[in-house]
Amino acid sequence: MATFTSVCAVCDHRHQVSTSTHWCIECEEQLCSDCKNHHNALKVTRNHKTIPISDYKLLPPVVTDIKQHCVYHNEIYQLYCNKHESLICNKCVKEHGKCGEIISLDEIVKDIKTSESFVDLEHTLDELYTNIKIILKDRGSNMESITDQKKKISAEVCHIKISSFNMSINWKRSS
Repeated sequence: MATFTSVCAVCDHRHQVSTSTHWCIECEEQLCSDCKNHHNALKVTRNHKTIPISDYKLLPPVVTDIKQHCVYHNEIYQLYCNKHESLICNKCVKEHGKCGEIISLDEIVKDIKTSESFVDLEHTLDELYTNIKIILKDRGSNMESITDQKKKISAEVCHIKISSFNMSINWKRSS
């Protein structure tokens, strides 16, 4: 995850201060609304996906820690090495040339939403969500039941104490 501040990275680079409103996934930078508009207009970055900063902050670290660029060559990952099960850039291909199957990331992800494993994952997540809702409902019901039982038992204990007290007073009077 990039070090998070609320300052637009482009403005900061120009020694200006603007509050960021969006996150560019490919550039891994924060953008203010003006810079986002320019970012979307430039030929080089117009196809970059941006999301609101508020949405980015909600993402878990397992997602935000995913790197888009090769740590060795500082180039964007565009390929996947099946043998090493790792992302590689175009320069890494030289080192992975004998690995066998190098696949383009575009090829891997093009039909991902219709793939059987993705559909299975969606189905599993739907079932998990349904089960969690049922569990929460059951826990709520259990809490209500326990509260009711506590009230009944407390009332019964008070009744027994009062009865015992009254019996002891009556016993003392009769003695």
